[in-house]
Formats: sequence, C-alpha cells, structure tokens
Amino acid sequence: MASLGQDFVKFDYDFFTLRFNVLDADDISAYLGYWAAAPANWVGTGAAPVVEKWSAGWTDPALGGGVANGLIVGTTTVDVGITQNDFTGSAFQSSSLYYHELTIAPSGPQQEQSTVIAAGTFYVSASIFTMQGYRP
Repeated sequence: MASLGQDFVKFDYDFFTLRFNVLDADDISAYLGYWAAAPANWVGTGAAPVVEKWSAGWTDPALGGGVANGLIVGTTTVDVGITQNDFTGSAFQSSSLYYHELTIAPSGPQQEQSTVIAAGTFYVSASIFTMQGYRP
C-alpha cells in the first residue's frame, strides 16, 4: 500500500538519509528501488526530477544501467542518501518545495512491475550556517 503524506523538511547542503519503513511487507530485500524529487508544481508541466536515486540492479538505461546511486533496499526499509552534491547545479535549491516519490520493483523490467510505495513533499530550507559561508 502506498503511504502518502511522507513530508520532510531539511536544510540546504545537509548530509542525511531518508528512511522509509515498509510496514505491510515481510521482506522487500530482493526488490530494487527508485526515488526522485521534482519541483512541487511538476504535475502537467513535464518538469524533470532534480534529484534521482536508485539501487544497484535498477536497469533503466537512462539511470546508469544498474550502477547504484544512493538508494539501499533492506528487509523492511528503504534508505535514500542525500549528499552535498545533490544541492549543486540544477539539483535541490534553498527555500524550495519538491514532490518526491519512492518506487520499488522486483528484479526484471521495472517499468512493467513497479509500485509506488511512498510520496509526499520535501522542503529544502535555507540555512544560517550555509548563508554565513561555512559550507558551499
């Protein structure tokens, strides 16, 4: 069952891990995962995600052809790692609201067998620490 309203607030350039607890499954460790965040007004705009993460084995060629990128699927959890690199270029911006979505799929063609298991908003707040020039 998808879990909506998974809302987060983090500060720009923070290192952190988003942990999603999957409460209605016994073991998802054999599954693959994909997480993305797009501008909150993405519906109907065609806006591309600004940050995407996926687990090893996710075979969509547009996403690195199976090389892991910051997402780990455990027995009943999915961890998404966010680093300072996710705040550079056209990625996360300070004082901005994003829509995020977590999808899992068994091994094989993910586009055919995928299930969205969590979605919500993700707000990136400005940080005094960053504004003072103590990090990028």
